Amino acid sequence: MSALFEECLSHKMLNVLALKTNEVNSKMDQIYSYRAFPHFQMVQRPLNDIRIYFEPQIKNLYGYNIIAMPDNVLPRAVIYSNAQGQLQVTGYLAHLFQNFARNLNASLSFCCLMQKEIYDDETLSNLMENGSVHLSSNRK
Repeated sequence: MSALFEECLSHKMLNVLALKTNEVNSKMDQIYSYRAFPHFQMVQRPLNDIRIYFEPQIKNLYGYNIIAMPDNVLPRAVIYSNAQGQLQVTGYLAHLFQNFARNLNASLSFCCLMQKEIYDDETLSNLMENGSVHLSSNRK
C-alpha cells in the first residue's frame, strides 16, 4: 500500500484514499491515505472514526522549498543587485509569491535570475513537470 501512495505522490496526487475490507465480515473498516509534508507518511484510520476523508496536505508545508521563476518585467517581478551585489527580486508578483509561501509555511527561492529570454509554454511546462519550477511569472 505504501508503494502505491508513493507512486501517487510522485505524480503530485495529494488526495488519495484506499479502503480495506475486513477479512472476517467483508465490510470496509479501514481507510488509508498519506501525508506528503514534511515527509511521506502513510495514515491508517478506522472508517467509522472518519470526519474528514482527506488529510489536509497544503495547510502547512513545513518549510518545503517553493521554486519561483521571475520574468524580470517591470512592475511584475524585477531582478536587481543590492548594495552588497546580491541579486534581489521585487515587484507585485514577487510579493505575491512571498506571501503565498509564508501563508503555507514554505520557503521560497527564485531560480533563473539571470535569464534573458521569456520561455515558451512547452519549456516552462517541462520545467514545472520535472520540479525545477513551481511558480512562474513568465508569460509569452
